[in-house]
Amino acid sequence: MFILHRYKLKKLVWLVLILTCLSFILFHKYKNKISRQLYYNNIYHNICSKNDSDSLKIIKCFEYVANNIEAPGHFIQTKGLNPKQIIEKGYGSCDQQSNLLITLLEKGGFPGKLVFLLDNDSISLHSVCEIKIGDRNIMLDPFYKVFFYNKNRKMASLSDISIGNIINQSESSVPRNYLELFNKEYPKKIFRINRTKKIHQTFNKIIFNVNYILNNLKTYL
Repeated sequence: MFILHRYKLKKLVWLVLILTCLSFILFHKYKNKISRQLYYNNIYHNICSKNDSDSLKIIKCFEYVANNIEAPGHFIQTKGLNPKQIIEKGYGSCDQQSNLLITLLEKGGFPGKLVFLLDNDSISLHSVCEIKIGDRNIMLDPFYKVFFYNKNRKMASLSDISIGNIINQSESSVPRNYLELFNKEYPKKIFRINRTKKIHQTFNKIIFNVNYILNNLKTYL
């Protein structure tokens, strides 16, 4: 009986050692990605409050990107930068700004799509994002700092804009032919969909809680 107990204990020790080694290997392999997820989580929770409505959370994240990230000039290189680097640099193209916005909103559980607005030759003329709130989709364009309302006084979707179901509003920040980019005859390409499945949300919550504990520990050390 004692020998059997020692055998089981030895197996348990080996199992713990193996799991520890695997955890270390996985952490080392994905530490940069985990670090970025912590970074995005922190920003999202600094921007949004638990008491905010869903629409307010979305607008707050939109305003964060629109007000903090500028269009890159001819001599500013942003190609290949991830969302964290875009925030640190303070510059990003239209697709990078939209991608940053859906990355932040992913932390709040909002499904989002990075959408390329193509011409008839399948060349991307501009990029925006479409966010799902409740049972509706809304279009947000952080690059030109604009979104629209439809004739029902609700935030407009890509479809609303394409068929002209929007309230006329003066937007000095957009080009004169801006609405033509949404012509329903032109194709649109979904380039990226963010991850808002339960497993990803659980992972985000774990990361946020771990980071919260670590930050509190720092205050006592």
